Amino acid sequence: MAKVGEGDPRWIVQNRDDGKNVNSWHWEERDLSKATKDAITTMFENASLIGDKESIQAKGFTVKGLKTTEATDISTDVTVAQRKGKIMCYFETKFTVKWSAEVFAGDVATEEGGIKVEGKMTVPEVEHDNFRDNFDVNVSTVDRNPSASAAESYVQTEGRAYLRRVIREYFEKIYADHNVGAKTGSGSTLPSMAVSTAAATASTPAAPTASSAAPVAKKPAPTTASNNKFEWKMNWRCPLVDLFAAFIDERRATGYTRGPCSINPETDGKFTYLGGAISGYFTKVEAEKLLCMQWRLSSWAPDVHASVVIEFIKEEGNMTRFNFAMAGIPDGELDRVKQGWMVNFIDPIKGMFGYSYEWVN
Repeated sequence: MAKVGEGDPRWIVQNRDDGKNVNSWHWEERDLSKATKDAITTMFENASLIGDKESIQAKGFTVKGLKTTEATDISTDVTVAQRKGKIMCYFETKFTVKWSAEVFAGDVATEEGGIKVEGKMTVPEVEHDNFRDNFDVNVSTVDRNPSASAAESYVQTEGRAYLRRVIREYFEKIYADHNVGAKTGSGSTLPSMAVSTAAATASTPAAPTASSAAPVAKKPAPTTASNNKFEWKMNWRCPLVDLFAAFIDERRATGYTRGPCSINPETDGKFTYLGGAISGYFTKVEAEKLLCMQWRLSSWAPDVHASVVIEFIKEEGNMTRFNFAMAGIPDGELDRVKQGWMVNFIDPIKGMFGYSYEWVN
């Protein structure tokens, strides 16, 4: 034990000019409350509660177009903190998700139209101790009638399960991105916000700050490093307007990528995804038809871009053809880029909005 008036050096945290967090002893924290509120808003905006089905049967009724409409009354307090070399996460959040459907008597949705049913799922509280469990979700409808009861019965089971899964996956991602529960080394600070495959494997990932979305002047032709390229063709079971919006709407992109995004969807407009891990600019934008981009990872040489062309074509039966082509990918990066598009864009869009897709040969 140290003598009176003397400090045991094992317990002293010295003030340092270099700001180093000696032995990771200082309390550090990062407030993710606003990011979480934005994510909840996005995750429950027009999300299907019946997957890629057009309708389901419940209590002798046909329920069509059952989906969330918006998240309201959102209150969040989310903090990731480091103390004594350990990373922790504390959070409490509550919110309400409104939903709607069209309900028909019998087994078939008729042309005459059904009864519109509206309701809500209310989460009185979900927090760090119970988000992996079946936390409370209260389901109700605006009206009380047999049609409303049919839709409500489905939301009671499948709707609540969907909401819990979305929230659980969101916070599991926060835990993984910030290494919650991990021990940090001497002098460590909180890890910068992880950005999945594209950024996590980059040699010098950019800091997670959003860039300006203002238009920029015409740029000289970028340098492409090779002829590495690939193409994908998919049929998405969703409206064309919704799929197009997923790629150019900042709020939606921030939600499903789980990282800051800045998007100015016009010719010569800049974009950044995942806090700057992906950046570039649009060379051509045709609303709900075409996106052409010069696209790069933060780890690539400053003058190296790849070309991306995405074509959206409306098909019959609420289907959208998605033609994707990318060229000029640097040597050794092809597999990582393909994986990054799947992990950060394609699969998260499918998971968050309830769309499905199938590959086209």
